[in-house]
Amino acid sequence: MLIRSRSIMKSENRIFPVSLLVMLAVMVLFRQDALYKIPVWVWITISVFVVCSNLFLFLQKKKVSKNWLSASICSIPLLFAIQWGCYFRDHFKKDETVILWSTVALGVLLAVGLIYLFFIRPIDEDTVFLLLFSGLLIRVFYVVMTQANYYQNDMGKLVSGGDGHLGYIYTIYETGKLPDRLMYQFYHPPLHHMVAAGVMRIATLLGANAAKADEIIQCLSLFYVTASLGLMNKIALRLKISAKARAVAVGLGGFLPYGVMMSGAVNNDPLMTLLVMAFIYFTMKWYEKPTIPNIIPMALCIGGGMMSKMSAVLIAPAGAIVMLVKLWQERRAFGRYVKQFLVFGVIAFPLGLWHSIRNMILFHLPLGYVPGPAAEKQLITDNSLWTRLFDLTGQLEQYSLRWNRHEALLDHNIFTAVTKCTVFGESDYYRRNPIVEGVGTVMFWLTAVLFVTLLVGGILWLKKGKSKTLWKVFFSVGAGTILFSYIKFCFDYPYVCTMNVRYVMAAIYIGLVALAAGSDALTGRRPDKAGKGGVALRVFTVVYMVCCSLLMLNFSYLT
Repeated sequence: MLIRSRSIMKSENRIFPVSLLVMLAVMVLFRQDALYKIPVWVWITISVFVVCSNLFLFLQKKKVSKNWLSASICSIPLLFAIQWGCYFRDHFKKDETVILWSTVALGVLLAVGLIYLFFIRPIDEDTVFLLLFSGLLIRVFYVVMTQANYYQNDMGKLVSGGDGHLGYIYTIYETGKLPDRLMYQFYHPPLHHMVAAGVMRIATLLGANAAKADEIIQCLSLFYVTASLGLMNKIALRLKISAKARAVAVGLGGFLPYGVMMSGAVNNDPLMTLLVMAFIYFTMKWYEKPTIPNIIPMALCIGGGMMSKMSAVLIAPAGAIVMLVKLWQERRAFGRYVKQFLVFGVIAFPLGLWHSIRNMILFHLPLGYVPGPAAEKQLITDNSLWTRLFDLTGQLEQYSLRWNRHEALLDHNIFTAVTKCTVFGESDYYRRNPIVEGVGTVMFWLTAVLFVTLLVGGILWLKKGKSKTLWKVFFSVGAGTILFSYIKFCFDYPYVCTMNVRYVMAAIYIGLVALAAGSDALTGRRPDKAGKGGVALRVFTVVYMVCCSLLMLNFSYLT
């Protein structure tokens, strides 16, 4: 049993090197405005290498799914297929018949493959890895086939003197230091921007065009978001959730439309979300083995998360509860824990707060400063608490966000707005393509059902789950603090844009873990016991994954 447990814990890490290598491959091999970056003979060489390496592994009787290097190698032909998809898109993007039949063909192929994974093949660790890998590939598809200036938040320009997140990155790239003046989005902590500027510097030294480096920055987010999914799976394993339940969580998380769109983001949300998920994982690891080497990653994650975006601090109360409970349980070793907490504080507080203190000294900004949006056309102050939370008047006439006061009625209901944003982001492409409108409408309602299901699954876990009470409190406080802060933020800054789902992605991932745990609570964690609820959940997951894939395909036709 111990050997099996170690095997599973090792296999759960395969997605991290795979996603890192795929990220590097995307950086080197692709760009969005041409069929390929490198000559055809290089593609042929790569293909020969793929065939030979996997033939060697086959003769060694090693399964591809159990070998992270082989999985990375096998992804290259799939990336090649995606790039030829760009060629196909560019030549047929205005042919509605071709778009329709390519959508139908993709839907059928995906449905057959997912039905095999969820209902015919036994669900095990390889299934979970394949679903994580599928989540990586749809993100690669999105990043490669969608122009970098689409579906972004607070993007700005990647030029000298530019503003927004790209301007912030370019300033660090150009000068080698932090901005010495306040411009749009420059108040943010700089970890993401420093990493992006560093990668941009390396890329340009190797011959990349600085003006096109936004595509390279997207690749960083591709890794961050995929790694967040991998951490979600590792967290679920810490809770001893079955592979069958984790497959559902990974499938839904991997194909959440905004989660796919966030993999192409150039802002700091993906890195912050990754570090919050890492903090959750390392907190659980520290609780099981409370040592200084285990508390240091906790401190680095929460400090680094706050150095990416200050809202990462919202997960801190949940972590503090775990630390205090452990201190109480082992109060006879009080001195040992005080030392650990001091180490934690010495690392986390300077990392998380130094930039805010810098802003306070240089620019007289208060700690936790958030500027209000300048766009008065988004203002929705004339809505009561009841209206913002429960009123649906006019909210379902259109399934993408309505921003402009010139429209009949702006989006004001928080639940419907966050659901719309989960499906379409802040884009206005909903009605430009009849297929996007049709699939998008289905996805809106599926996502609304998903959010309700997350709540129900979480309640089931809290009532019937066999996990430690501490973990139930930990996840409830973590998700609850993020959601409470989000709702408060929506009222403090009553604009349409503040209802964006990007502020609560970590809470959604926590909810997916709770849903998986709730599913296990219903089936008793017996792999041979499905039940009607478990079957319905897997059917829902298959439908959701197929619809998300079709939506992303047709989004690419619009760019």
